[in-house]
Amino acid sequence: MTFAGRHLPMGGRLSGLVMTLLGLLAVGCGTQRPAAQPAPTWTQQRPQVPGYYIGVASASKQQYPFDALDMAQKRALSDMAGQISVRVEASSLLETAQRNDQVNEQFSQRIRSSSAEDLAGYELMGSYENKTEAWAYYRLSIATYERIKQERKAAALGVAAGFYHSAEEAVAARDLVTACDRYLRGLEALEPYWGEVNRYQPADGGNAFALDQACLKGLTQVLSGIRLEPLDKELVLNFSSHYRGVVVVQARYDGRVVPNLPLAFRYNRGTLPTRREARTDADGMVQLPVDGFEAGVRHAQVIVSCPWNVLLPDVATRSAWDLVKGIVTPEITVPVRLIQPVIYIESQESLYGRPGAGKRLSDAVAAALTERGMAITHQPAQADATLTISADTRQSGSGQGFYTALLDATLILRDKQGAPVLQRNLERVKGVQTNWDNAAEEAYRKASMEIRGAFLDELLQKLYQ
Repeated sequence: MTFAGRHLPMGGRLSGLVMTLLGLLAVGCGTQRPAAQPAPTWTQQRPQVPGYYIGVASASKQQYPFDALDMAQKRALSDMAGQISVRVEASSLLETAQRNDQVNEQFSQRIRSSSAEDLAGYELMGSYENKTEAWAYYRLSIATYERIKQERKAAALGVAAGFYHSAEEAVAARDLVTACDRYLRGLEALEPYWGEVNRYQPADGGNAFALDQACLKGLTQVLSGIRLEPLDKELVLNFSSHYRGVVVVQARYDGRVVPNLPLAFRYNRGTLPTRREARTDADGMVQLPVDGFEAGVRHAQVIVSCPWNVLLPDVATRSAWDLVKGIVTPEITVPVRLIQPVIYIESQESLYGRPGAGKRLSDAVAAALTERGMAITHQPAQADATLTISADTRQSGSGQGFYTALLDATLILRDKQGAPVLQRNLERVKGVQTNWDNAAEEAYRKASMEIRGAFLDELLQKLYQ
Protein backbone atom coordinates (compact mmCIF):
# COMPACT_ATOMS: atom_id res chain seq x y z
CA MET A 1 0.00 0.00 0.00
CA THR A 2 1.30 3.45 -0.87
CA PHE A 3 0.55 6.61 1.07
CA ALA A 4 1.94 10.00 0.19
CA GLY A 5 4.42 8.34 -2.13
CA ARG A 6 5.66 5.97 0.49
CA HIS A 7 5.23 2.28 0.90
CA LEU A 8 3.89 0.98 4.30
CA PRO A 9 4.70 -2.43 5.58
CA MET A 10 1.93 -5.04 5.83
CA GLY A 11 1.89 -4.77 9.68
CA GLY A 12 1.37 -1.03 9.49
CA ARG A 13 -1.51 -1.44 7.04
CA LEU A 14 -3.36 -3.81 9.43
CA SER A 15 -2.78 -1.63 12.46
CA GLY A 16 -4.21 1.40 10.73
CA LEU A 17 -7.27 -0.54 9.61
CA VAL A 18 -7.97 -1.72 13.15
CA MET A 19 -7.71 1.78 14.54
CA THR A 20 -10.08 3.07 11.92
CA LEU A 21 -12.68 0.41 12.70
CA LEU A 22 -12.41 1.05 16.43
CA GLY A 23 -12.93 4.75 15.88
CA LEU A 24 -16.01 4.16 13.80
CA LEU A 25 -17.40 1.79 16.43
CA ALA A 26 -16.85 4.34 19.18
CA VAL A 27 -18.64 7.02 17.21
CA GLY A 28 -21.54 4.69 16.56
CA CYS A 29 -21.93 3.75 20.25
CA GLY A 30 -21.93 7.39 21.34
CA THR A 31 -24.91 8.26 19.20
CA GLN A 32 -27.22 5.34 20.26
CA ARG A 33 -30.00 5.78 23.04
CA PRO A 34 -31.55 2.95 25.05
CA ALA A 35 -35.14 2.29 24.07
CA ALA A 36 -37.70 3.80 26.57
CA GLN A 37 -39.65 1.22 28.58
CA PRO A 38 -43.25 1.25 27.34
CA ALA A 39 -45.98 2.19 29.85
CA PRO A 40 -47.97 -0.81 31.09
CA THR A 41 -51.49 -1.02 29.76
CA TRP A 42 -52.92 -0.69 33.31
CA THR A 43 -51.70 2.93 33.43
CA GLN A 44 -53.98 3.74 30.49
CA GLN A 45 -56.90 1.38 31.10
CA ARG A 46 -58.02 0.31 34.59
CA PRO A 47 -57.90 -3.48 34.95
CA GLN A 48 -61.17 -5.31 35.50
CA VAL A 49 -60.51 -8.53 37.43
CA PRO A 50 -63.53 -10.46 38.75
CA GLY A 51 -63.28 -11.30 42.46
CA TYR A 52 -60.78 -8.56 43.23
CA TYR A 53 -60.70 -5.00 44.44
CA ILE A 54 -58.41 -2.94 42.20
CA GLY A 55 -56.36 0.12 43.11
CA VAL A 56 -54.47 2.17 40.52
CA ALA A 57 -53.08 5.65 41.05
CA SER A 58 -50.28 8.00 40.00
CA ALA A 59 -48.28 10.85 41.51
CA SER A 60 -46.48 13.75 39.86
CA LYS A 61 -42.70 13.86 40.26
CA GLN A 62 -42.83 17.63 40.02
CA GLN A 63 -45.10 17.72 43.06
CA TYR A 64 -43.33 14.89 44.90
CA PRO A 65 -39.73 14.95 43.61
CA PHE A 66 -38.37 12.55 46.23
CA ASP A 67 -41.24 10.17 47.03
CA ALA A 68 -43.56 10.10 44.04
CA LEU A 69 -43.71 6.29 43.99
CA ASP A 70 -44.57 6.10 47.70
CA MET A 71 -47.36 8.63 47.18
CA ALA A 72 -48.67 6.69 44.18
CA GLN A 73 -48.78 3.51 46.27
CA LYS A 74 -50.66 5.27 49.07
CA ARG A 75 -53.15 6.64 46.61
CA ALA A 76 -53.62 3.25 44.99
CA LEU A 77 -54.38 1.66 48.38
CA SER A 78 -56.83 4.45 49.15
CA ASP A 79 -58.43 3.95 45.76
CA MET A 80 -58.84 0.26 46.50
CA ALA A 81 -60.28 0.91 49.97
CA GLY A 82 -62.83 3.29 48.47
CA GLN A 83 -64.35 0.41 46.52
CA ILE A 84 -65.26 -1.44 49.71
CA SER A 85 -68.89 -0.58 50.24
CA VAL A 86 -70.05 0.80 53.59
CA ARG A 87 -73.73 0.43 54.32
CA VAL A 88 -75.92 0.27 57.40
CA GLU A 89 -77.59 -3.11 57.69
CA ALA A 90 -81.09 -3.62 58.99
CA SER A 91 -81.13 -4.45 62.73
CA SER A 92 -77.60 -3.04 63.18
CA LEU A 93 -76.75 -0.71 66.05
CA LEU A 94 -76.89 2.41 63.89
CA GLU A 95 -80.21 1.39 62.37
CA THR A 96 -81.96 0.42 65.61
CA ALA A 97 -80.54 3.34 67.62
CA GLN A 98 -82.38 5.68 65.22
CA ARG A 99 -79.55 8.16 65.02
CA ASN A 100 -79.69 10.93 62.46
CA ASP A 101 -78.18 10.90 58.97
CA GLN A 102 -75.23 12.99 60.12
CA VAL A 103 -74.15 10.28 62.58
CA ASN A 104 -74.44 7.63 59.88
CA GLU A 105 -72.39 9.73 57.46
CA GLN A 106 -69.71 10.39 60.11
CA PHE A 107 -69.57 6.65 60.75
CA SER A 108 -69.22 5.86 57.04
CA GLN A 109 -66.43 8.42 56.61
CA ARG A 110 -64.50 7.01 59.58
CA ILE A 111 -64.83 3.46 58.23
CA ARG A 112 -63.62 4.51 54.77
CA SER A 113 -60.61 6.35 56.18
CA SER A 114 -59.72 3.49 58.51
CA SER A 115 -60.12 0.91 55.73
CA ALA A 116 -57.15 2.40 53.87
CA GLU A 117 -55.04 2.07 57.01
CA ASP A 118 -56.21 -1.42 57.98
CA LEU A 119 -56.12 -3.17 54.60
CA ALA A 120 -54.31 -6.50 54.61
CA GLY A 121 -53.73 -9.32 52.13
CA TYR A 122 -53.30 -7.06 49.11
CA GLU A 123 -50.70 -7.54 46.34
CA LEU A 124 -48.54 -5.04 44.47
CA MET A 125 -49.12 -6.07 40.88
CA GLY A 126 -46.87 -3.49 39.32
CA SER A 127 -45.23 -0.10 39.44
CA TYR A 128 -44.01 2.20 36.70
CA GLU A 129 -42.05 5.43 36.46
CA ASN A 130 -41.19 7.85 33.67
CA LYS A 131 -39.69 11.31 33.74
CA THR A 132 -42.85 12.98 35.00
CA GLU A 133 -44.92 10.41 36.89
CA ALA A 134 -44.90 7.33 39.09
CA TRP A 135 -47.67 4.70 39.01
CA ALA A 136 -48.73 1.86 41.29
CA TYR A 137 -51.20 -1.00 40.81
CA TYR A 138 -52.61 -3.08 43.70
CA ARG A 139 -55.26 -5.74 43.91
CA LEU A 140 -56.96 -7.50 46.81
CA SER A 141 -58.95 -10.70 46.68
CA ILE A 142 -62.51 -10.06 47.85
CA ALA A 143 -62.54 -13.51 49.46
CA THR A 144 -59.28 -12.77 51.27
CA TYR A 145 -60.59 -9.41 52.45
CA GLU A 146 -63.80 -10.96 53.82
CA ARG A 147 -61.83 -13.67 55.62
CA ILE A 148 -59.49 -11.17 57.26
CA LYS A 149 -62.41 -8.94 58.14
CA GLN A 150 -64.26 -11.77 59.86
CA GLU A 151 -61.12 -12.73 61.79
CA ARG A 152 -60.71 -9.14 62.97
CA LYS A 153 -64.40 -8.88 63.81
CA ALA A 154 -64.20 -12.06 65.89
CA ALA A 155 -61.24 -10.59 67.78
CA ALA A 156 -63.14 -7.30 68.32
CA LEU A 157 -66.16 -9.23 69.61
CA GLY A 158 -63.90 -10.96 72.13
CA VAL A 159 -62.52 -7.62 73.36
CA ALA A 160 -65.98 -6.06 73.52
CA ALA A 161 -67.33 -9.09 75.40
CA GLY A 162 -64.63 -8.64 78.03
CA PHE A 163 -65.68 -5.02 78.57
CA TYR A 164 -69.37 -5.97 78.62
CA HIS A 165 -68.94 -8.64 81.30
CA SER A 166 -66.76 -6.25 83.32
CA ALA A 167 -69.53 -3.64 83.11
CA GLU A 168 -72.13 -6.15 84.30
CA GLU A 169 -69.95 -7.03 87.29
CA ALA A 170 -69.49 -3.34 88.10
CA VAL A 171 -73.26 -2.80 88.05
CA ALA A 172 -73.71 -5.67 90.50
CA ALA A 173 -71.08 -4.06 92.75
CA ARG A 174 -72.82 -0.62 92.41
CA ASP A 175 -69.69 0.83 90.85
CA LEU A 176 -71.65 2.75 88.25
CA VAL A 177 -68.80 4.94 87.03
CA THR A 178 -66.78 1.87 86.07
CA ALA A 179 -69.88 0.26 84.58
CA CYS A 180 -70.51 3.22 82.28
CA ASP A 181 -66.87 3.33 81.23
CA ARG A 182 -66.79 -0.41 80.41
CA TYR A 183 -70.04 -0.30 78.44
CA LEU A 184 -68.62 2.60 76.46
CA ARG A 185 -65.36 0.75 75.81
CA GLY A 186 -67.35 -2.24 74.61
CA LEU A 187 -69.08 0.02 72.09
CA GLU A 188 -65.78 1.51 70.96
CA ALA A 189 -64.21 -1.92 70.42
CA LEU A 190 -66.89 -2.65 67.82
CA GLU A 191 -66.86 0.76 66.14
CA PRO A 192 -65.76 -0.53 62.69
CA TYR A 193 -68.81 -2.81 62.69
CA TRP A 194 -71.57 -0.52 64.05
CA GLY A 195 -73.32 -0.71 60.69
CA GLU A 196 -73.46 -4.52 60.91
CA VAL A 197 -75.25 -6.99 63.14
CA ASN A 198 -72.65 -8.07 65.72
CA ARG A 199 -73.96 -11.22 67.36
CA TYR A 200 -71.95 -12.71 70.20
CA GLN A 201 -72.18 -16.30 71.36
CA PRO A 202 -71.37 -16.65 75.09
CA ALA A 203 -68.90 -19.38 75.98
CA ASP A 204 -71.35 -20.89 78.48
CA GLY A 205 -73.74 -21.78 75.69
CA GLY A 206 -76.28 -19.06 76.43
CA ASN A 207 -78.32 -17.36 73.77
CA ALA A 208 -76.42 -15.26 71.26
CA PHE A 209 -77.13 -11.53 71.32
CA ALA A 210 -76.12 -8.32 69.55
CA LEU A 211 -73.19 -7.25 71.69
CA ASP A 212 -72.90 -3.59 70.69
CA GLN A 213 -76.62 -3.06 71.24
CA ALA A 214 -76.33 -4.76 74.64
CA CYS A 215 -73.57 -2.31 75.62
CA LEU A 216 -75.67 0.67 74.56
CA LYS A 217 -78.72 -0.73 76.36
CA GLY A 218 -76.72 -1.35 79.53
CA LEU A 219 -75.41 2.20 79.49
CA THR A 220 -78.91 3.58 79.02
CA GLN A 221 -80.34 1.44 81.83
CA VAL A 222 -77.65 2.54 84.28
CA LEU A 223 -78.17 6.25 83.64
CA SER A 224 -81.95 6.04 83.61
CA GLY A 225 -81.96 3.85 86.72
CA ILE A 226 -80.04 6.25 88.99
CA ARG A 227 -82.37 7.93 91.48
CA LEU A 228 -81.33 11.15 93.22
CA GLU A 229 -83.45 11.65 96.34
CA PRO A 230 -83.23 14.87 98.42
CA LEU A 231 -83.55 14.57 102.20
CA ASP A 232 -85.82 17.65 102.26
CA LYS A 233 -88.14 18.80 99.52
CA GLU A 234 -87.22 22.44 100.20
CA LEU A 235 -84.30 24.25 101.79
CA VAL A 236 -85.32 27.24 103.94
CA LEU A 237 -82.65 29.80 104.85
CA ASN A 238 -82.92 32.79 107.18
CA PHE A 239 -80.88 35.40 109.00
CA SER A 240 -80.16 33.17 112.00
CA SER A 241 -78.38 30.69 109.68
CA HIS A 242 -76.67 33.58 107.87
CA TYR A 243 -78.40 32.26 104.76
CA ARG A 244 -76.23 29.19 104.66
CA GLY A 245 -77.50 25.67 104.39
CA VAL A 246 -76.90 22.18 103.08
CA VAL A 247 -78.84 20.19 100.52
CA VAL A 248 -78.56 16.49 101.34
CA VAL A 249 -79.08 14.04 98.49
CA GLN A 250 -78.90 10.25 98.39
CA ALA A 251 -78.18 8.30 95.19
CA ARG A 252 -79.85 4.92 94.63
CA TYR A 253 -79.85 2.33 91.87
CA ASP A 254 -82.21 -0.61 91.77
CA GLY A 255 -83.22 0.16 95.35
CA ARG A 256 -79.66 0.16 96.71
CA VAL A 257 -77.44 3.09 97.62
CA VAL A 258 -74.69 4.11 95.19
CA PRO A 259 -71.34 5.06 96.74
CA ASN A 260 -68.63 7.16 95.08
CA LEU A 261 -70.93 8.63 92.45
CA PRO A 262 -69.76 12.02 91.11
CA LEU A 263 -72.44 14.70 91.15
CA ALA A 264 -72.61 18.31 90.05
CA PHE A 265 -74.83 20.97 91.57
CA ARG A 266 -75.49 24.54 90.55
CA TYR A 267 -77.63 27.46 91.70
CA ASN A 268 -77.89 31.21 91.26
CA ARG A 269 -76.73 33.32 94.18
CA GLY A 270 -78.20 36.40 92.57
CA THR A 271 -76.51 37.83 89.51
CA LEU A 272 -73.71 35.26 89.54
CA PRO A 273 -74.32 31.48 89.24
CA THR A 274 -72.16 28.96 91.05
CA ARG A 275 -71.28 25.37 90.20
CA ARG A 276 -69.60 22.72 92.34
CA GLU A 277 -68.93 18.98 92.32
CA ALA A 278 -69.03 16.30 95.01
CA ARG A 279 -69.12 12.50 95.43
CA THR A 280 -71.49 10.33 97.39
CA ASP A 281 -70.15 8.59 100.49
CA ALA A 282 -70.40 4.91 101.41
CA ASP A 283 -74.10 5.38 102.19
CA GLY A 284 -74.77 7.04 98.85
CA MET A 285 -75.19 10.42 100.59
CA VAL A 286 -73.72 13.76 99.64
CA GLN A 287 -73.98 17.10 101.44
CA LEU A 288 -74.02 20.07 99.11
CA PRO A 289 -73.25 23.44 100.77
CA VAL A 290 -75.36 26.38 99.64
CA ASP A 291 -74.29 29.92 100.58
CA GLY A 292 -73.09 33.28 99.34
CA PHE A 293 -76.48 34.70 98.31
CA GLU A 294 -76.71 38.33 97.36
CA ALA A 295 -78.85 40.61 99.48
CA GLY A 296 -82.49 40.62 98.48
CA VAL A 297 -82.59 37.16 96.88
CA ARG A 298 -85.83 35.48 97.89
CA HIS A 299 -85.88 32.28 95.86
CA ALA A 300 -83.35 29.98 94.21
CA GLN A 301 -83.06 26.43 92.87
CA VAL A 302 -80.33 23.90 93.50
CA ILE A 303 -80.04 21.61 90.47
CA VAL A 304 -78.29 18.33 91.29
CA SER A 305 -77.24 16.10 88.39
CA CYS A 306 -74.87 13.42 87.18
CA PRO A 307 -73.89 14.87 83.79
CA TRP A 308 -71.71 13.10 81.24
CA ASN A 309 -68.73 15.43 81.71
CA VAL A 310 -68.64 14.70 85.45
CA LEU A 311 -69.35 10.98 85.16
CA LEU A 312 -66.66 10.43 82.47
CA PRO A 313 -64.65 13.64 81.98
CA ASP A 314 -63.16 12.60 78.62
CA VAL A 315 -66.39 11.31 77.10
CA ALA A 316 -66.78 14.12 74.55
CA THR A 317 -63.47 13.14 72.91
CA ARG A 318 -64.34 9.46 72.57
CA SER A 319 -65.48 7.86 69.34
CA ALA A 320 -68.84 6.69 70.72
CA TRP A 321 -69.85 10.18 71.91
CA ASP A 322 -72.18 10.80 68.96
CA LEU A 323 -74.04 7.59 69.86
CA VAL A 324 -74.45 8.18 73.58
CA LYS A 325 -74.66 11.95 74.05
CA GLY A 326 -78.43 11.86 73.67
CA ILE A 327 -78.90 9.53 76.64
CA VAL A 328 -80.60 11.47 79.43
CA THR A 329 -78.61 11.66 82.67
CA PRO A 330 -80.27 11.96 86.11
CA GLU A 331 -81.17 15.40 87.46
CA ILE A 332 -83.32 16.81 90.26
CA THR A 333 -84.22 20.30 91.46
CA VAL A 334 -84.41 21.35 95.11
CA PRO A 335 -86.11 24.73 95.70
CA VAL A 336 -84.51 27.20 98.11
CA ARG A 337 -86.54 29.84 99.96
CA LEU A 338 -84.78 32.72 101.65
CA ILE A 339 -86.79 34.44 104.37
CA GLN A 340 -86.05 38.15 104.31
CA PRO A 341 -84.45 39.54 107.47
CA VAL A 342 -86.62 41.68 109.75
CA ILE A 343 -84.88 44.78 111.09
CA TYR A 344 -85.83 46.94 114.08
CA ILE A 345 -84.37 50.45 114.04
CA GLU A 346 -83.90 52.50 117.18
CA SER A 347 -82.33 55.93 116.97
CA GLN A 348 -81.47 58.95 119.08
CA GLU A 349 -80.78 61.95 116.89
CA SER A 350 -79.96 65.30 118.53
CA LEU A 351 -79.28 68.90 117.54
CA TYR A 352 -76.40 70.49 119.42
CA GLY A 353 -76.92 68.18 122.41
CA ARG A 354 -80.69 68.57 122.49
CA PRO A 355 -82.78 65.38 121.90
CA GLY A 356 -85.73 65.44 119.56
CA ALA A 357 -84.05 66.16 116.27
CA GLY A 358 -86.44 63.75 114.55
CA LYS A 359 -85.62 60.52 112.64
CA ARG A 360 -83.76 61.80 109.68
CA LEU A 361 -81.13 59.04 109.64
CA SER A 362 -83.43 56.20 110.75
CA ASP A 363 -86.04 57.12 108.14
CA ALA A 364 -83.38 57.20 105.41
CA VAL A 365 -82.05 53.77 106.44
CA ALA A 366 -85.55 52.28 106.69
CA ALA A 367 -86.46 53.50 103.21
CA ALA A 368 -83.23 52.17 101.72
CA LEU A 369 -83.63 48.76 103.41
CA THR A 370 -87.19 48.46 102.19
CA GLU A 371 -86.05 49.23 98.64
CA ARG A 372 -83.56 46.35 98.93
CA GLY A 373 -86.22 43.85 99.99
CA MET A 374 -85.68 43.95 103.75
CA ALA A 375 -88.57 44.06 106.22
CA ILE A 376 -88.80 46.75 108.91
CA THR A 377 -90.66 46.13 112.17
CA HIS A 378 -91.71 48.36 115.06
CA GLN A 379 -91.71 45.40 117.47
CA PRO A 380 -88.22 44.54 118.79
CA ALA A 381 -89.30 40.99 119.65
CA GLN A 382 -90.11 40.28 116.00
CA ALA A 383 -86.76 41.46 114.70
CA ASP A 384 -83.89 39.30 113.50
CA ALA A 385 -81.50 42.19 114.09
CA THR A 386 -81.55 45.65 115.65
CA LEU A 387 -79.88 48.70 114.15
CA THR A 388 -79.05 51.37 116.76
CA ILE A 389 -78.30 54.89 115.54
CA SER A 390 -76.85 57.63 117.77
CA ALA A 391 -76.21 61.05 116.20
CA ASP A 392 -75.61 64.64 117.29
CA THR A 393 -74.36 67.89 115.81
CA ARG A 394 -72.01 70.54 117.18
CA GLN A 395 -71.16 74.05 116.17
CA SER A 396 -67.89 74.49 114.32
CA GLY A 397 -67.81 78.20 113.49
CA SER A 398 -69.38 81.02 111.55
CA GLY A 399 -68.33 83.89 109.36
CA GLN A 400 -69.56 86.17 106.60
CA GLY A 401 -73.14 85.10 107.29
CA PHE A 402 -72.52 81.32 107.08
CA TYR A 403 -72.63 78.81 109.91
CA THR A 404 -70.89 75.42 110.00
CA ALA A 405 -72.22 72.36 111.88
CA LEU A 406 -70.41 69.04 112.29
CA LEU A 407 -72.26 65.76 112.78
CA ASP A 408 -70.94 62.65 114.51
CA ALA A 409 -72.90 59.37 114.41
CA THR A 410 -72.52 55.75 115.51
CA LEU A 411 -74.41 52.88 113.85
CA ILE A 412 -74.40 49.39 115.39
CA LEU A 413 -76.16 46.29 114.01
CA ARG A 414 -76.80 43.55 116.61
CA ASP A 415 -78.31 40.10 116.34
CA LYS A 416 -81.08 38.68 118.54
CA GLN A 417 -78.63 37.91 121.30
CA GLY A 418 -77.30 41.46 121.29
CA ALA A 419 -73.95 40.55 119.79
CA PRO A 420 -72.62 43.26 117.44
CA VAL A 421 -72.59 42.25 113.79
CA LEU A 422 -71.47 45.55 112.30
CA GLN A 423 -70.39 48.92 113.70
CA ARG A 424 -69.52 52.08 111.82
CA ASN A 425 -68.84 55.67 112.88
CA LEU A 426 -69.48 58.87 110.95
CA GLU A 427 -67.24 61.74 112.03
CA ARG A 428 -67.27 65.47 111.27
CA VAL A 429 -69.92 65.38 108.55
CA LYS A 430 -70.05 69.08 107.63
CA GLY A 431 -73.15 71.17 106.99
CA VAL A 432 -72.93 74.86 106.00
CA GLN A 433 -75.95 77.16 105.89
CA THR A 434 -77.15 80.63 106.79
CA ASN A 435 -78.14 79.68 110.36
CA TRP A 436 -77.29 77.01 112.91
CA ASP A 437 -80.45 74.91 112.50
CA ASN A 438 -80.19 74.81 108.74
CA ALA A 439 -76.49 73.92 109.02
CA ALA A 440 -77.44 70.97 111.26
CA GLU A 441 -80.13 69.92 108.78
CA GLU A 442 -77.54 69.99 105.97
CA ALA A 443 -75.16 67.85 108.03
CA TYR A 444 -77.93 65.29 108.62
CA ARG A 445 -78.73 65.28 104.88
CA LYS A 446 -75.14 64.53 103.95
CA ALA A 447 -74.92 61.83 106.64
CA SER A 448 -78.07 60.19 105.23
CA MET A 449 -76.44 60.06 101.80
CA GLU A 450 -73.33 58.40 103.22
CA ILE A 451 -75.40 55.84 105.12
CA ARG A 452 -77.48 54.96 102.05
CA GLY A 453 -74.28 54.30 100.11
CA ALA A 454 -71.30 52.30 101.34
CA PHE A 455 -72.65 51.65 104.85
CA LEU A 456 -75.91 50.16 103.59
CA ASP A 457 -74.06 47.87 101.13
CA GLU A 458 -71.86 46.63 103.97
CA LEU A 459 -74.88 46.19 106.26
CA LEU A 460 -76.72 44.07 103.66
CA GLN A 461 -73.62 41.98 103.09
CA LYS A 462 -73.38 41.29 106.81
CA LEU A 463 -77.03 40.28 106.94
CA TYR A 464 -76.41 37.59 104.31
CA GLN A 465 -73.15 36.25 105.70
